[in-house]
Amino acid sequence: MAKTIMGLGYQIDVEKLHEHPDNPRKELGDLTELADSIRANGVMQNLLVVPLGNEEDEDYLEEYKVIIGHRRLAAAKLAGLNKVPCVIAEMDAAEQLATMLAENMQRSDLTVYEQAMGIQMMMDLGETAEQVSQRTGISVATVNRRKKLVSLDADGFRDAVASGATLMDLEKTAKIEDEAVRKDILQDFGTPNYNFKVDKILEVQENKRAFDGIVKRLQEAGIVELDEGTEREPDIFYKTVIYSAEEMDKFDPEKLEDGEYFYTKGGYSGNLTVNLYKRDSARMTENEEIMEESARKREQERIRKEQMNEPFRTAAQKRRTYVEEIGEKFIVNHFAIVVDALIKLLKEEYCGDLDISEIEAEKEKNPHKAVMMLIWQFLEGWASNPGAYKNWREEFTENDDAILLYEMLQGLWYDLDDEEQSLLDGSHALYAKPKEDEE
Repeated sequence: MAKTIMGLGYQIDVEKLHEHPDNPRKELGDLTELADSIRANGVMQNLLVVPLGNEEDEDYLEEYKVIIGHRRLAAAKLAGLNKVPCVIAEMDAAEQLATMLAENMQRSDLTVYEQAMGIQMMMDLGETAEQVSQRTGISVATVNRRKKLVSLDADGFRDAVASGATLMDLEKTAKIEDEAVRKDILQDFGTPNYNFKVDKILEVQENKRAFDGIVKRLQEAGIVELDEGTEREPDIFYKTVIYSAEEMDKFDPEKLEDGEYFYTKGGYSGNLTVNLYKRDSARMTENEEIMEESARKREQERIRKEQMNEPFRTAAQKRRTYVEEIGEKFIVNHFAIVVDALIKLLKEEYCGDLDISEIEAEKEKNPHKAVMMLIWQFLEGWASNPGAYKNWREEFTENDDAILLYEMLQGLWYDLDDEEQSLLDGSHALYAKPKEDEE
């Protein structure tokens, strides 16, 4: 509990007052107006200070650390004052931090970064979230949310705040569990598709979490993993596939019908799946076996097609977001790339129905962007169509429109990720292998 040593208005030389090293507020801002006011009227509100030394020291009350009033002290020095009115108190380290944090947050003087660092310093002194809340008046929920932000790289965190990052942006980024990935993505704040990239990372992370969870529950239930690369025993039959994070979380092995079950791991990184099998010792007739196999293949084909469509939808949304958010100055500086793409397009004499309402809206105020959007709309129809990347046997075929679209976007610094590249060059796992490759 803080204890007052000297009451209101005790005048102390400004040279004996020192900025508190743990003050959460690092920037004092422009002091000119405050200094002018102090020069005319003096310091109207007392500073709160604590002794710099220990009570046993002879010079205990000779030097002080400022708890409240850092701006007033700096402005008083700027105004030429030699002394300022103070209240001297005794506080432990946690009380000092709590007082500074609460004072600045009440005035809305702290950035999100400074709030998070101040709360972390208090918790480093052994304070719990509930104790920090009681000392500062900040809700426990806010304390925990700010503390979570400390997991962000300090330099990237500070730079992102300076670039206009909102609390929602930072809290979403802090949900990324991989420290290296979290650090790298934070450096990209302010670039096109930043939020899209974070959402994609979190989506993959959620899929992996759910996948690891269901595999653990299957193993705990005594369900054995089959080697996907070896031939199964003749009485072990495919039952179902579990492929979404929601389905994986809901799946409870204890609710399965009586019997002996097995599983295999499937899918690909970012979209992992679990295939469930069951042993049926009653021998099946040849027709029943054929029907079972046919049903299994149809179900797997349905799932494979759903998985096949998802990366195309994701890639299309990413390109749309990029095109919609790209800045005018950037387009102007690289407009030759847009013109080159338009020339290639016209040479091919491509034509079709276009939605030109958005292009008309941009035409007068931003003609460069209007041209770019025109090219994008020409090409996006085929670039977004999964059928344009494969033949009737689901084998890869080159999509010239998609290649041209990506050539333009990459010339404008579009970030082509690995999955988009694999969709474009035919290396994606979801394409069927050509017959000659299987022989």
